[in-house]
Amino acid sequence: MRPIGPTQTWLIEHEPFTVVRLHDDVIDAVGQTAAHPYVERFWLPIIGPSSVLALRRIAQWLDASPAGVEVSLGLLAGDLGIGQAAASRTLARLVGFELAAITPADQLAVRTVLPPLPRRLTMRLPNHLATAHEDLVRAAARSTKVVTDAA
Repeated sequence: MRPIGPTQTWLIEHEPFTVVRLHDDVIDAVGQTAAHPYVERFWLPIIGPSSVLALRRIAQWLDASPAGVEVSLGLLAGDLGIGQAAASRTLARLVGFELAAITPADQLAVRTVLPPLPRRLTMRLPNHLATAHEDLVRAAARSTKVVTDAA
């Protein structure tokens, strides 16, 4: 039996739990939705396929119920085709990568828009993906004009 951490303990103790959208104005402006190919290409090798699928499924649920949705580990596990323990580990992984957080209101807030992959994580990508990501970032930097306030 694998030891469980504080996030997994919280999930079990609060089941079923309410899932809400985790908003961040900056990330929402510059990031990509969970269904975007960027997430699959660059986030998936870092957080794993069950985490990406969980983000996508939760985003669908929150699109249908923007105020939040009640989720059980059994429901999520069934939708992802994994066991409840794996679903718990998947959500804990999202929290560990700051793609989800437990709120003071005892809800699980989940990002539906993911930030660009931070440099410290791009270093963990296979070489071909790290190069592709660097090329993408450089192309975006060239196409973005920085405006300053010269008042």
